Amino acid sequence: MAGYTSLPRIYLTALSGDAAYNLHARVGDVNHGQDMLLRLDIIQPEGWVMNANSFYDCSYLDSWFDSEESLFSISSYPPLLTQAPEYRATICAMGGRYTNSLAIGSGLAVSTSVAQPAPTVAGIANDAPHRLPYFNGNNVLGVWQTNNLSINVSSEAVLALLDFTFLDASISNLYYGGLGLAGNPRGSGFLYGLRDRGVIPSPGYSVWFQNRTMWEASEGVLMPGYVDALCFEEPFYSYLILPHEGPTDSAPDVILPALLLDDLSVKNTQSGQTVSLKTNNASIPVVLDTRSYLTYLPVNTIINLAMQVNAFYSEDVNQWLVGCDRLKNASATVNFRFDDLEISLPLSKFIAPFYYDDTTVKFPDGSAACNFLFLPSSVIGYNTLGLPFMSSIYFAVDNEGRNIAIARSNATKSGSIDFDPPASSLSTVLGPGSFENATLAESIAYITSGYIPFATSKSKPSTTLTITRVQEDDEFGDGGNVPARFSGYISDGVFVTHPSGYSTSTLPGGAPTAGSAGPSTRSHGNKIRVPFAIITSNLWREVYVLGWSSLFVLVVICAM
Repeated sequence: MAGYTSLPRIYLTALSGDAAYNLHARVGDVNHGQDMLLRLDIIQPEGWVMNANSFYDCSYLDSWFDSEESLFSISSYPPLLTQAPEYRATICAMGGRYTNSLAIGSGLAVSTSVAQPAPTVAGIANDAPHRLPYFNGNNVLGVWQTNNLSINVSSEAVLALLDFTFLDASISNLYYGGLGLAGNPRGSGFLYGLRDRGVIPSPGYSVWFQNRTMWEASEGVLMPGYVDALCFEEPFYSYLILPHEGPTDSAPDVILPALLLDDLSVKNTQSGQTVSLKTNNASIPVVLDTRSYLTYLPVNTIINLAMQVNAFYSEDVNQWLVGCDRLKNASATVNFRFDDLEISLPLSKFIAPFYYDDTTVKFPDGSAACNFLFLPSSVIGYNTLGLPFMSSIYFAVDNEGRNIAIARSNATKSGSIDFDPPASSLSTVLGPGSFENATLAESIAYITSGYIPFATSKSKPSTTLTITRVQEDDEFGDGGNVPARFSGYISDGVFVTHPSGYSTSTLPGGAPTAGSAGPSTRSHGNKIRVPFAIITSNLWREVYVLGWSSLFVLVVICAM
């Protein structure tokens, strides 16, 4: 087999107004297939798309609701409206939809049967049903399909996996399909497909993020099978991946990016004062998740943090609210410590615009309220570090050897590339190759079983902790455990605290610590809306963004 002259870099984009990272894929014919935006998906192992017969395109639903605008002024909506399938849709597709033939029209497509090759992974058959093993309980169900998958590695080249088996989802509570990267002993999925085709020696990967402010357009690079030392700042430490257990659907054999968080603290960078937010000396087992906008930690840790930043819990929407300007201008950081590695992030990374009934909310002093992107882990049943943290690090995963390495992202290295959506024809196609023949730069080395290059091991063989997912609370946000003095309610667009409300002086100053899902909403009757910070269920659903038509970004990479 012909070898590569260089290893594939898969470019990721987070569009303005969103924080999650997408890769640009094409399913079917390399030059004329169906274009998709797929989320970077590290807590499950499979590639998956949204079926065109099961989901409307979100832009089509927008147009449909606009066309029915006059009917929403009627006090009692007519059956012609309420019985329409568009009105009753609960999820729409934002990143493209899949059918075995090109989609027909703008609504639900009519699929025609197309012969497809058989899967190469034992135990998988085309059209057999399967539910994705999301540890967080995301509900994605469909059937296996096999087709060509092409993923952009530049504006003129793609990495083409012929006869790739993926899930064609007919049920989903998410708005985008995904490219799963979790370890999978069964051997299915993207990374194992690359290994079996000789592209990489082991189904590991690393990811670099540009580390911009949340909600601004940003970039990243997925590096399947290898590490690039130019993409991180020393130190680069590796840790044993923690085992996990939970509901039977969460697939105990799947390997999750889980490790121990030894401390979480807040530091005033002017005074140097640091306050630990933990309530005991025990480490906190956490799962990393690039699809979560929120960080989930023990409730007492969240309350301690709220005391330091003067955040309040909103009983109306079961979220924490904080003054936008207070955190944007704060001379303070929140610090995550993993053994000897500490990653310090500005508090402004953990806020998002907040809307209630499609309007902004203010505090009594007139200052704007932002959503504080933390919630108790009881909401989803385990501890998670989401996008505010993930977008600031470089990390590598050795799925076979069950190791994970992390470091601070190096967002200043040289090199840039203009990145367009896939053209109608692509000049270069990377197919099966032999990784032994690839020419590697000095800063690049392969991940192999039991080995993450350039990383210093901090593994503790005696560690016996297990990530356990428990049944989440019925009361979203664990509001029953938040003391009244930390909570309030929204009245006429103003967040009102209870009479016993508190205030802190940690920003700057200090306060004692405590002793002890983006989501869809409806307006215009039933129209799907996805604002930044309205949560109405036990899942933070994904933010509505524009797709292919207006996409043009500059990708900055850490090494050419």
